[in-house]
Amino acid sequence: MGKLTAWANLPAFAADMAALVPKISSASLGELNFGVSLTTVLEKATKRGIGSAPSISLLGKSFANLEGSVRCLAPELSLAEIFKGEVRGIVMSLLGEFISLEQLGRTAMDLMVTATTSPEQLRGLLADASNRRFALQVHQPRTPAALGGERGSSHAGLIALGALALLLDHRRRSR
Repeated sequence: MGKLTAWANLPAFAADMAALVPKISSASLGELNFGVSLTTVLEKATKRGIGSAPSISLLGKSFANLEGSVRCLAPELSLAEIFKGEVRGIVMSLLGEFISLEQLGRTAMDLMVTATTSPEQLRGLLADASNRRFALQVHQPRTPAALGGERGSSHAGLIALGALALLLDHRRRSR
């Protein structure tokens, strides 16, 4: 649903969701407001450092507006019930598009392009690896200490790596 920022706090977000889910799951369909619920999830995610695409917030606002309009115009209708009844048709339509001849043709063209470009990409990857220019960037989101994260734990890995290097050097020299 979103992208983690450098200061994302996933345990706090999980706690927020653990508090929100029982409220939503125990609500009847008449009481449940999808738009407000989605907006609440997005608000909690933003507060905890999880960025979301603008289209997701637009979706929440659209649901909220649609639900408000339906409640004013036809209070006897339940948006959840209507959605539940229509979702099968929507899914079947999407599956029909996915299996269509046009989509199969696009997939076949993508496979042909992949088959022709993959050997060159693999050759470049192997050349980089043999020239020691191949690198994988690994980024682990870190919670700042001000937001409850750990302090000074980033040096522990470097110290362990240095100790391992010294041990291996000592073993190599003793042989």
